[in-house]
Amino acid sequence: MDEMCGACGSALPANAAYCGACGEPANWRDQIDLGGWLRTAPMGKRVLAFGIDIAVVYGAHTAFNVLGMIAGFGLQRDARYVDDYRDCIAAAATAEARADCASELLSHLWGALLVGLIVPFVIAMVYWAGCNVRGVSVGKYAAGIRIVNARGGRPGVGRGIARTLAALLLSSPILLLGYWWAFWQPQRRTWHDMIAGTYAVRVPPSGLAEADATDAATIRAL
Repeated sequence: MDEMCGACGSALPANAAYCGACGEPANWRDQIDLGGWLRTAPMGKRVLAFGIDIAVVYGAHTAFNVLGMIAGFGLQRDARYVDDYRDCIAAAATAEARADCASELLSHLWGALLVGLIVPFVIAMVYWAGCNVRGVSVGKYAAGIRIVNARGGRPGVGRGIARTLAALLLSSPILLLGYWWAFWQPQRRTWHDMIAGTYAVRVPPSGLAEADATDAATIRAL
């Protein structure tokens, strides 16, 4: 008796690698029951989603740097501020004059730090947290995968923030080891997935239309 495709229910010929009807892999042994059978997201799609999201965050970082340069606080111009400081110190005749030189340099450096690093970092964290709360990001939407809780629903605020912080503080610092962990973990979970109690799943073909209609508004709002 032919086996049945776990995605569309079509009959699978013996030893078939893919379903001839929907194109899904025939091996669905990596399914997990999260309030209904879902397939763990393939690592290729997860890497693709992560790359797209990194590009989005990097684009925001670049945009703020450009705005900072226009405003005169670009990090690339720090050397000029240092040179001005040295010239000012060389010409200063009193301690008060040297203090004024240092004060002017410090104001420029704080402006560069704010525009070039702090603001982009905050925007990135807000982006990642918002994506983890909803379970979808620009990259995940494009790759057709979602982050869900143990019931198959959206992670929610608590799990979303926990996943974001765990990814930043635990999974990322040591050569992204927390991310690499998913390659050999049976359910393809990263450290931050295990800490937050979340799973990365591929949206079944039958649920793509409904999920995309729901999440399109989310993507536009991010």
